[in-house]
Amino acid sequence: MKLRTILIIITLLVSGSSRFVRASEQKGPIIAVFDIEDKGSLIAKDTLDNLVDFLSARMAKAGYRVIPREQVRKRLLEAQKESYKQCYDQSCQIELGREMAAQKTLSIKILKIGATCQITAELYDLRQSTTDLATTAEAKCEDDESMLKAFTAVAEDLNRPLRGSQRRLEDGLIELERLAKSDDGSKAERAKQAWNIAQGIAQDSMIAKEGKVKALRKYLDEFKDAVTEVSGKADALLVEIDLANLVIMSSPPGAKVYINGKESGIAPITKELKAGKYRLRGELDGHNKFEEDVALRPGEKRELSMMLQKIKAGTLVVNASPSGAWVDIDGKTAGQAPVAKELSPGPHEVVVKLAGHLIDRRNVTLVADEQKSLNLQLESIPTRPKMLWGHVAFWSGLGVALVGGAGLANALVEQKNYDKGDLGAKSLMETWTGVMYAGFGTGAALMVTGVVLWILAPDQASWAEQSGGYLGASSDGNSFVLTAGGRW
Repeated sequence: MKLRTILIIITLLVSGSSRFVRASEQKGPIIAVFDIEDKGSLIAKDTLDNLVDFLSARMAKAGYRVIPREQVRKRLLEAQKESYKQCYDQSCQIELGREMAAQKTLSIKILKIGATCQITAELYDLRQSTTDLATTAEAKCEDDESMLKAFTAVAEDLNRPLRGSQRRLEDGLIELERLAKSDDGSKAERAKQAWNIAQGIAQDSMIAKEGKVKALRKYLDEFKDAVTEVSGKADALLVEIDLANLVIMSSPPGAKVYINGKESGIAPITKELKAGKYRLRGELDGHNKFEEDVALRPGEKRELSMMLQKIKAGTLVVNASPSGAWVDIDGKTAGQAPVAKELSPGPHEVVVKLAGHLIDRRNVTLVADEQKSLNLQLESIPTRPKMLWGHVAFWSGLGVALVGGAGLANALVEQKNYDKGDLGAKSLMETWTGVMYAGFGTGAALMVTGVVLWILAPDQASWAEQSGGYLGASSDGNSFVLTAGGRW
């Protein structure tokens, strides 16, 4: 019979029999069991699933409270893991185990070494951040009976400490009851014996919270006034162990929850907290903050609903002259003036831009349900003098150079007339030659002057920045608006 079939039958029998175990006997800690990490055995996935189910069932029968692996998978999907197998590393398992309120995690590996498979199991205590127990077993990778025997041995190693702790709890509670009713010796002496028993139970990581609390409360009920110093230690230990359960909800849902100033998650959430006083705060965009002080008792279970009131918006109206100016509010383009915008109460920055005009920046504070108007008169940006005179010089020089060109043309015509024997053309030729030299020389000087002035003039962005203009892009949250300001 295939190992897969054997495991299915045994798992059903074990898990079925474990249903008949009384709830009162489920004294073990809550444990999250993760999938087997296969390192080279090449065992089929459904067989690996059956093996971990078999191991989980054996542990549940022994008294561990095993979180169903379906819940583990569901939580992994909620955490947006790409696959269940991604949670093999210890840090992931610790984080996930704590989120599911587990007290311990169990990681299992199958390592193929030569012709054998080494099965390793590590039980990790989430509260103490230490490894409780590590065990190994050897099997022949392709031998079904050998593999089943190895997993049975692993289960026995994991269950043995729990059985011992359960006996300690049962015997301890009986002994505490006996000491409470006994008349042997002084009450102080019996209190010291009782404290050693209660403290041992409370510090046993294999005993569930309910058993630890029961032992400590039994001690405090019977011996609280016997030894004051010891009673104080018992009270402190009870606060450490018997955590209060606080369910925090918000209306509307999705509020960010802070406990004593530390971010603790998104409502609705459940938190286990030591007894004491806490400051709770809830925050949600567009709503007023919720704050409340809460005092929790050991073991208390409480629900708290944070009612967050929606913040009433104010309205800001921005008018600008000349028309067509762009309005930015808090870094986002709100459109061209006039603009009416609903905004949350508080301070806001308004920036108004129009090409050829100085930027106008204003800080405005709005009150809830208020309408405030802002009327702005934009000033023109002054011109760039060097750029302006550069244009005047260059284009004037070009005009003068054209006159020089005309002088050259006329001088050539008169030269031809002179060469034909017209002696009067000589005087005209000399005159137009002078016009040519004067035009070319003066024009060239003016054009060079214009180019130099252009080079020396600050660029448009620099001049706009110096003069309060602008050159750049702004956003309305959905798109970008390209704008440029300044003259010349």
